[in-house]
Amino acid sequence: MTWTLPLRLGARDDTLDIEHGALLDALRRYFDTSEGTELWDETRAEARAIEMIWRIGWRVGKQNFPLKMLENLPKWEEACRLKPAIGTPDVERRAALAGKLRGLGGNDVASMIASAALVAGKNFTSGNLIDPSDVVSYWPGINPGPPGYEFSSSFATLGIQLNKNGLSEAEFLALRNKVIENIDDLRPSWMTYVIGTDDTFLFGIGIVNQSVVA
Repeated sequence: MTWTLPLRLGARDDTLDIEHGALLDALRRYFDTSEGTELWDETRAEARAIEMIWRIGWRVGKQNFPLKMLENLPKWEEACRLKPAIGTPDVERRAALAGKLRGLGGNDVASMIASAALVAGKNFTSGNLIDPSDVVSYWPGINPGPPGYEFSSSFATLGIQLNKNGLSEAEFLALRNKVIENIDDLRPSWMTYVIGTDDTFLFGIGIVNQSVVA
């Protein structure tokens, strides 16, 4: 039994037809180039060779873009000290590399957020610095914080909010760890960050590794 689809899925690549048409137009003035002639078949084969050259050029050009890399991906991963686990899908490896390279230009807040967004992809929700009006600071002897946080402040804290859409708990934690690795390499020493799924955090109530300071 033969199955046929009622419509074409995906865009049609007209490169071969365009190249073939250009060759036929150039020769039509001097030769019979109608379909079925030997010349028509020969130029079709020549057009196929030209198409292959174009495709090679496109493939080589993609080697400079982390989200499209093919053969160069392992080399750039090694250069950036990335060690993906065996079986990691190429799309995740490219996203991790893109996030790593995004941070090479600087460690400003915008770069940190962009890096997290590249690594997390569709599971990235938002990234923001805590609003100054919401900053909480603790000072020993004046306004000491809870045990372990007697001298602490949420000033200069970046909150990265992710979502678990389509991910198991283990997959989410693995993704979160990848984001952490990138942020750790990027953040200035005086800056802190939190990564999770919620948009608020209440001391003693928020879920560890999932609640984000607002």
